[in-house]
Amino acid sequence: MASSSLNTITVDGVTYDYDQYMAKQNANKTANSDYISKDTFLTLLVKQMQLHHYLAMVSQMHIQKRKLMPLLMN
Repeated sequence: MASSSLNTITVDGVTYDYDQYMAKQNANKTANSDYISKDTFLTLLVKQMQLHHYLAMVSQMHIQKRKLMPLLMN
């Protein structure tokens, strides 16, 4: 099948068949499936830090409650 300008893509000055180029790009994504983007990483990091802060706060409240319990029992 002859290529027309409708089914080609030019990257860095090189023209590729669109279907072959996309197949290669998808194969690269599959090969690097353990890669996450910078935005995804930062989102996960912020969520983890928020959860850690919440859990630390709950843990501190639990410790304070355990210290007060003997005083309340008297």
